Parts: sequence; C-alpha cells; structure tokens
Amino acid sequence: MNINELDALRAKVLREMKKARVAGDPSSSLEASGTDSEGFIHKIVVPGLKNQERVRDEIDNVIHWVASLFEYLRMELIKKGLKEGDARRTLKRVVTGSPELSIVMDMAILKRHGEITHSKVPGKVGYTGRKPRLGNITLTIPLRPSTLTYTGTNPTMHPNALKAFKSDRELRIEIPDLGKIEISAPVVDASGSEICDALEALEKASAVWDIFLAANLEHS
Repeated sequence: MNINELDALRAKVLREMKKARVAGDPSSSLEASGTDSEGFIHKIVVPGLKNQERVRDEIDNVIHWVASLFEYLRMELIKKGLKEGDARRTLKRVVTGSPELSIVMDMAILKRHGEITHSKVPGKVGYTGRKPRLGNITLTIPLRPSTLTYTGTNPTMHPNALKAFKSDRELRIEIPDLGKIEISAPVVDASGSEICDALEALEKASAVWDIFLAANLEHS
C-alpha cells in the first residue's frame, strides 16, 4: 500500500463515520411494538429511519476500519526502513497514548476474536483492561408534545404520547427532519458500566492516526 492508497483508506473511514452518524436513510424503515400506559399495544413505523441493527452494523464497520489502520501504518513504517518489531512498538505507543484509540482497538479485537489476550502488564487485558464493547443503541425521536425513545425492540413513551388511541393499532410517524434524531451509542465495559460514546471515541481515535501519519509518513 502506498501513501495514495492510505489516503484513500482514511477518506473511506471518514465517509463511513459520517454515514454512521446519520439516522435517516430513504430505503430504511424502523418498526417496533410498544405498550402505552393503559396497556394497548401499538406498532410504530418510522419511514426513512434506520433500525438499531443497521446503526450498530455501521458503527462496527467504522471500528473495523479505524483499527485496521494499525496494520496499514505498520506496513508503511517497514517500507520506510523500520524493523517489524520496531514498527509494532511505535504504533502500540501511539495506541496506548490515546484512551479513545485504545478503546477502539480493544473493541475491534473483541469483535473479531471474541476475547483479548495480549498484554505485557500483569493482570491487564488488552490496551484498556476493560473489555469495551458497544452497548444498546438508542435513537431519540423528537415528537410534539413528547418524545419517543427507541432502544432495541421496545420503545418507551411519554404517557400521553398515544393517549388518543384507545385500541391496538399502528402508529405511523413521519419525521420531516431526520437530522434531528439523536443517536446514542455507548461503549460499556465488562461490567456494563458506560465508558464513553462510541462515535465520539471513533472520531478522536481517527484523528490520532491522522496526526501520526502527517508527522511520520506523508512527507517521507
């Protein structure tokens, strides 16, 4: 891989990250069932909105590409003249110097292998020691006069959101501005405690690689 190809990969990471941050897609439709405060079951359909699984897959994809930059940069450092071990140690120092990049690398390893075993620190697992993973993806949809929050397959509603419907029925929600929908993608540790927001961590991790590339490879 040459520098031009590496730049193309960085551009791909940015495109995938931008796509993961957008909740709307004309080809998608979110469907879920919920029960209101009086026990009536309602099917909720939101045309043009990605579902939780689609958002998760897109974030996982970004995690993969950001973590993959480790190997691509390793190959470039070796071409520059570094030995294999030195190239790896150099990049591992970059990873350990960034909490967000450490989290992303551990998430990618867990996703790919199901476990993390690498660490020279006694008692520590991976770069973070916390086995980070994506938690529940939540989409918050602004409605007037209330809001609907979708987590998994069971939305929770303000008690008055469906007050007018006194039977089981479908509620179709047309949202004119899908850009106002908030995506929450927490990273949690092995105990389920939240560590950070996945999208924010990915942006910071990607920026760390960009800084390293600009300082060490772009003008070589």
